[in-house]
Amino acid sequence: MGSGTGLELRPMYFTSSEKSLYCDVSTDTVRPYVTKSFPLQIFNHIYNLSHPGVKATQKLVAARFVWNNINKDCALWGSSSCIDRFTRLPEAFPIPYQSADTIACAFFARMDF
Repeated sequence: MGSGTGLELRPMYFTSSEKSLYCDVSTDTVRPYVTKSFPLQIFNHIYNLSHPGVKATQKLVAARFVWNNINKDCALWGSSSCIDRFTRLPEAFPIPYQSADTIACAFFARMDF
C-alpha cells in the first residue's frame, strides 16, 4: 500500500504453509490483505448473512479485511442488490444505469405476480 494509508502490512507465516499472508498489523485486530480475485466473494459471504445494509456491511468487512478501495467496492456491490422484503432473499439485476425508471422496469420485469 502507498504511504499515507495508515496500514502496516507485514508477512505472517503459518505452520500449515510455507507461504506468507500479508496482513495489516496497525490495529489490535490483524486483518489479511485481500488480493484482486477475492473481495467480491468476501463481501457476499458477509452481506448474505443478514443483509445489514451498505454502511453496516462496509464496517463489518473493513473490520476484518483490507484491500484497495474497500469502502467504494462495498458501496457499489451493496447498492446494486435488491432485497425481496417478503422472503428476505436478495436478487441482483444488471441495469445499464441507476435511474428510477430503469430500476423500476428491471424490478417489475422480474416480479412474479
